Amino acid sequence: MFCPKCGDEFRPGFHHCPDCDVDLVDSLPPAEEPGPSESVELIRTANMPFLEVVKSLLASESIPYSVSGEEAMRLVTVLPSAHFGTPTSFGARLYVPGDRHAEALELLEAAKLDADG
Repeated sequence: MFCPKCGDEFRPGFHHCPDCDVDLVDSLPPAEEPGPSESVELIRTANMPFLEVVKSLLASESIPYSVSGEEAMRLVTVLPSAHFGTPTSFGARLYVPGDRHAEALELLEAAKLDADG
């Protein structure tokens, strides 16, 4: 099941997206190719050090980006774990322009970074 608004996927048995307050659908329509100025999600992560590395890599190649949700990640106490104790719901989403998305993915791949965080 998928949220038609945010695109999040839910396990079977869920029928409503609590974040968007909309009913879930069985599948999402095929994604359209983004326009050059349209922002596209590059990563979604709850791992603050990973996010900082990705931002640094993008800046080094002058790839513009924007981040949403980073503020919430900073509010959560850091605990020792793979994701430093930050619940995924407090994760950040990093966006790049549609015409630079493939280049940004190649940059992460060359740095041996997983785009899923």
